[in-house]
Amino acid sequence: MRATQSYAVRRNNQLANSLSFPMVSFPIGYADGMPINAEFKGPRFSEPMLAQAMVDYQARYPEHNRACPADPTPRPAPQRLSRQAAPGDEDPTLSNDPLVHEVVVA
Repeated sequence: MRATQSYAVRRNNQLANSLSFPMVSFPIGYADGMPINAEFKGPRFSEPMLAQAMVDYQARYPEHNRACPADPTPRPAPQRLSRQAAPGDEDPTLSNDPLVHEVVVA
């Protein structure tokens, strides 16, 4: 849940999927800058009726199904701090060179 949301987001299509009911989902506008959609669900074999209702709505309000959300503002990449090692200050355990490590045989 987003910090500014006051409601829990749930997937409302789970029941329709489990019962094999047809469902159509389409955009209908924006709320607080976030896109929202409508879902039409119907009894079995009502696909043509649901599709026609969606087409009629989108023909009446074309600004919703042709609008693109605003591009997000990219965050700047974090700056990596690099430390210059002084001579003799290198840790041999951080090296991938097999010749740097000592082999201790007990």
